[in-house]
Amino acid sequence: MLLGLVVERASGRPLAEYIERNVLESAGMNHTFLPRGTEFPAPHAHGCTDRTASGRTEEATDWNPSWAWAAGGMVCDQHDMRIRARVLATGTLVTPATQVERLKMSPSNLPNTGYGPGIFDVEGWIGHNGSLPGYESLVIHLPESEATLVVLLNTDTDYQGSEPSLLFVEAITRVVTPQHIHTLPAQPAGRRTGWWAGRRSGCSARQLGDQ
Repeated sequence: MLLGLVVERASGRPLAEYIERNVLESAGMNHTFLPRGTEFPAPHAHGCTDRTASGRTEEATDWNPSWAWAAGGMVCDQHDMRIRARVLATGTLVTPATQVERLKMSPSNLPNTGYGPGIFDVEGWIGHNGSLPGYESLVIHLPESEATLVVLLNTDTDYQGSEPSLLFVEAITRVVTPQHIHTLPAQPAGRRTGWWAGRRSGCSARQLGDQ
């Protein structure tokens, strides 16, 4: 949130406009935007969550996500997520020197895992994840193999104590890249929002598409 306010103050532009001109257009992400209100163009995935007052699973598609704003309010589709994965991992939109600094991961207590400014490295997979009630995303790129993996889910309900996107990615990488299995300890959902902000950023995971 604070970074969004800094960008607006420094640029003199609304954050949505700044992102569109300086990030999305440059990257060719033509189906991504930061809503200025509650718009969610159709078709889109319908999300379900158990993060409700009753504790029961309910549809969250029409919940107002404006509270997330710079910390996770972006809306995009699977195609643009693939672009984002490569852009983030390779530093397409930043200088080489900046990317070198970004990839200087702070060590963690997990083997072959590190975290940098809005980016993580898990067993060679570089990227980030994100979530809003009813949606999750995990978008990663493996430079060694030039492989990109995008997982978009229309639920953030935990399964056996773990957020579902992590379970999907671990299962997929065990098959497609057995030398680089993306695995993390159980981490229940309900504590993170979106793109380039905080420990769990990623396009907020509200998804355009035919689901």
